Amino acid sequence: MINFAKLLNVPRVMIDLICKYEILCREATFFGMKKMSMKVLIFLYHGCAEFEVTVACWQIAESEDYDIVTIANEKSSISTNSGFTIIPDKIVSEIQITDNIAGLIIPGGSLLDLCDELRSLIQNLDNQNKLLAAICAGPQYFAAANVIGTRNFTTSRTPKRYIEIKQPDPFNWNQFLDKRVVVDENLITAKGYAYSDFAIEIWDYLGIIKSKEEKEERQRQMLSQTYTIKKVDENKHE
Repeated sequence: MINFAKLLNVPRVMIDLICKYEILCREATFFGMKKMSMKVLIFLYHGCAEFEVTVACWQIAESEDYDIVTIANEKSSISTNSGFTIIPDKIVSEIQITDNIAGLIIPGGSLLDLCDELRSLIQNLDNQNKLLAAICAGPQYFAAANVIGTRNFTTSRTPKRYIEIKQPDPFNWNQFLDKRVVVDENLITAKGYAYSDFAIEIWDYLGIIKSKEEKEERQRQMLSQTYTIKKVDENKHE
């Protein structure tokens, strides 16, 4: 038997490590795991309008660079606004390491279910300049977590609505822009009916869209097909 360590004049332990690395690479290729994907977290809660983020999730899930991971405050089934029942992949408290997380997306919904663990997660991701995206009433989570700061945002919520439902208003309305979608640094927010615009900005931020020309083409394609959607009554669309 040939002693490759002696032949190559390198320590035997180095040869063993090289062989193990080659085996792992072959196994990764065989199972289709070319590289570790970054995780995009989708926070779900009772009554959330999950349909507002499904367009964005479509291309994220199709990408080889990202995986979708649904999270919630508890490991129990979530009843969504559309009548779906979803069991989350993980609970928020299980997310201890954020190095492999690309960002967090939050759909709209009436409930503000901000636990301490979710607040910390949002703040940690913001400190690392990771994607924070929310639509419709979803931006209230970022406001309540005190991460919006001086950045601009939009939302389907209004000060009047918080008075009507007798809940504390977490927003600083001086930073509010009455636009379909607002991108300010790593913060992406949108009105509830603008989920196509929302999706395109998320894809652009994550690098799924590769050029300005591709972004403009996607905008033409997506916004011309449907999307003659009229603004729904805000109380029903939150």
